[in-house]
Amino acid sequence: MEREVKIKGIKGGIVTGIPEDIPWKIALSMLRKKLDNEFFTNSSIILDIGNREISRKEITTLLELLDALSVGLKGFVSLDERSYLLLSKYGFSVSRSAEGLQSGAESEYEMWKRVEGTIRSGQKIESESNILIVGDVNPDGEVSASGSIVVLGALRGIARAGNKSKDAFIAAIRLFPQYVTIGKYWSDFSKEKEKLQEKPAIIFIEEESMVLRYL
Repeated sequence: MEREVKIKGIKGGIVTGIPEDIPWKIALSMLRKKLDNEFFTNSSIILDIGNREISRKEITTLLELLDALSVGLKGFVSLDERSYLLLSKYGFSVSRSAEGLQSGAESEYEMWKRVEGTIRSGQKIESESNILIVGDVNPDGEVSASGSIVVLGALRGIARAGNKSKDAFIAAIRLFPQYVTIGKYWSDFSKEKEKLQEKPAIIFIEEESMVLRYL
């Protein structure tokens, strides 16, 4: 297995391939070095993860990296069945080959509603797919999505994810919510308030319970 990030151009865009057999943090570090160049700023890539099995946590850290670099994401190439299904479930364009994405949509995040700026008290943002907030969600601000929610800032208000599925997740750079819901599950984390930490976290449903895990 070659241990370097590979980049090639096709008619449908820029394809970036990352090694399959190295830890995700190292792969992202390699990706950052390769994409941290004016040439890629405000461009969009197709990420080829090959046979790698990707997780919810890894998707979140990838979105954070690409946003910091001002690089968009057209979709994924995945040969791993679990990853393919997971990415499809979360609304990403995904194919077995880069060519298979050429006729896809041109949006920065396929089926992800991107919102720039702070969601203020009394403001409500809704989406029938997934939501990416580039900013904070203030107390009494609300974000509601049929799919997942990613906040590249502080989530201090209300987040309602998975309105149509408990397979959704909620992730934020700093997580101090008033309360969150995923499908029929909800929590205000009242018992954990004093233990919440100033670092990225993700919330998801596992074995019929809401789980908060730090990234």
